[in-house]
Amino acid sequence: TGIRSIMMMATVTALLVAPFQEMLAGVSDLVFARGATGLATMASSAGFGAMSAGLWIGWRGRTQGLVRIELAAVLVSAAALMVFSLSHIFWLTCAATTIIAFSMVCAAVSGDSLVQNAVDPTMRARVTSVETMINIGFPALGAILIGWAGTRFGIQMPLAVSAGLAFGVWLIFSRILWAQRESLERPRERVI
Repeated sequence: TGIRSIMMMATVTALLVAPFQEMLAGVSDLVFARGATGLATMASSAGFGAMSAGLWIGWRGRTQGLVRIELAAVLVSAAALMVFSLSHIFWLTCAATTIIAFSMVCAAVSGDSLVQNAVDPTMRARVTSVETMINIGFPALGAILIGWAGTRFGIQMPLAVSAGLAFGVWLIFSRILWAQRESLERPRERVI
């Protein structure tokens, strides 16, 4: 049950939040009329957020508390995506971009770590490969869907809908994941 909830959180982030990266060029051009310069600034903001999250999670170095980080990261990424999708202030959009990227990396690394910690070693490769497929394949699928909707409804509306859907799925699976936190975070004995 806990692994299923982690996979759903990974799906939420990959399918509904991560595609914002492919929309940066459109947002820069269509919302802010800043072209390549605006795109570079927003991409740099995302890079700064992702790098900061990677350093922080790596420095932290333990499984205790990862469920809390995972839940907070998915919730914050959905909220920041809503700000990103509705903002008409360029620097607020850049700040939201930084927060989304930070949260996405926190959610991905926390989920990967919890899966590898909780899954039986004989099943670890199979479960990790499914999670990797979600993290790599679903952002592309989400970008196609959001991009298609963006051609019909404008670029900001589909992103706002994605943020709302992410929040809804988070509400459903957060309680289940929180209830399983002790078994997911329990340190496992290393088999040599």
